[in-house]
Amino acid sequence: YYDSILEMKKIRVDQDDNIYLVGTADVFDVISLVVHKFDSNGDIVTDFGEEGMAYLDASELYYSYGNDIFIANDGNLYVVGDVYSGDIYMDEAIVAKFSENGDLVGSFGLNGYVKTDTSVVSDDTKGFGVVVQDDIIYVSGTMYARDIGTYGAFIASFDTDGNENTDFGEEGYNFTNQIFSSNSYFSGQLSLHDDKLIIGGNIKYSSYYQAMIMRFDLQGELDDSFDEDGYMTA
Repeated sequence: YYDSILEMKKIRVDQDDNIYLVGTADVFDVISLVVHKFDSNGDIVTDFGEEGMAYLDASELYYSYGNDIFIANDGNLYVVGDVYSGDIYMDEAIVAKFSENGDLVGSFGLNGYVKTDTSVVSDDTKGFGVVVQDDIIYVSGTMYARDIGTYGAFIASFDTDGNENTDFGEEGYNFTNQIFSSNSYFSGQLSLHDDKLIIGGNIKYSSYYQAMIMRFDLQGELDDSFDEDGYMTA
């Protein structure tokens, strides 16, 4: 039922040593977010999804890409990436929720997925990291700020039912494009440690790049106790 695997982005292992691969594949001629599941011996878990592969089955989307996955203690899977729906002609960050059997959880957001509501300020938002704690989902990635014409870090939050966490940042999300005059890209992993959200990326200065780390609190604000202003370069 799928023609080819286009790209695998992240690998995770659950508490039972099952292996999950998240990425993108051509499924029924639609570029789709996919999750593959293998047991600890490397065999396909055939009762997961469709013969070992779950995918975002949403006819209203032109395409969807999977970039990271979080395996919750209850077995649910939260996959972050980006989609293009065609209705507003822009890329949007997405979180899709699958059950432990690989079925889309239809009660989550819109038929199993939610999009970040950033269309009023951005033409291009991509999700690259996801963590879940205390039934709250945190998503990180990169967003293009239309008003100043640069890319920067993006972070958002939802509850595990797919509702936007409006107490987080500015109406559910925060972005840092306005801090820098140069493009910064945050496609690295999102980590949660001591109730702090840490994301990695890089920033372009003239013709060269530097590694960058940013730290946020759980309200979506830059943690200015981290290297004085919430971020550091190396």
